[in-house]
Amino acid sequence: MSHSHFPPAQDEDAWIMKQSWQHVLFLHWPVPVSSIRERVPRPLTIDTFKGQAWLGVVAFRMTGIRLRGCPVPYPFSFPEVNVRTYVSHQQGPGVYFITLDASDPIVLNIAKWWYKLPYYRAKMQLKHKDGFLKLSSRRVTSESPSFAAHYRPLSAPYQAEKGTLEHWLTERYRFYCIAKPYVKIYCGQVFHPPWPLQSVELAQLANTLTDALGIHKPDEPVLLHYSRGVNARFSALHTYPAVFV
Repeated sequence: MSHSHFPPAQDEDAWIMKQSWQHVLFLHWPVPVSSIRERVPRPLTIDTFKGQAWLGVVAFRMTGIRLRGCPVPYPFSFPEVNVRTYVSHQQGPGVYFITLDASDPIVLNIAKWWYKLPYYRAKMQLKHKDGFLKLSSRRVTSESPSFAAHYRPLSAPYQAEKGTLEHWLTERYRFYCIAKPYVKIYCGQVFHPPWPLQSVELAQLANTLTDALGIHKPDEPVLLHYSRGVNARFSALHTYPAVFV
């Protein structure tokens, strides 16, 4: 199995959609493999760094969505919060999204259908106040799990060094998903420059998104990063047989 985090260079021109992610907050917790196994389909292997699995929450603003061949981008931007972990497959390491919360119903429904991703509708805000970015989200369900963070960058931008944990967590260029009737694994490729990371001050964090999953983790995130963002391109989904082991 290849352990390159980068998709094949010759596939980079095969993109079908562009989008930009801005004001990105990465939060990460170490978690036991056993506590996250039931949240990840068996055809996917839980990826670990030195034997440790990781749970991430990534919050950001989505903007600049444009389909290839369409001269006009989608006119709206909106916040999004993803809960994710890290997996491997025969195609290489990638991201597995456990949940994704977004406020735009049109994009949300298209992404659920087109990319087979587990999106949920949420009421969300992202605003600047007193030098901080303030993102809040509450899912529109009976349980209403929520997320709120006040954060600001502290350091100059830098790129994570290869071989480090922060590189392993952030430089991922594939995502995997599985949908009913669970006979296929879907894999999408993402193309973007390396993340410009910064250290971050987290003035407030309230998070029940991960609590609702029943995954054992530390109370506070162990690793925190900010990024001003990247422009990304997405491939069409590739499908592979779902082999349960």
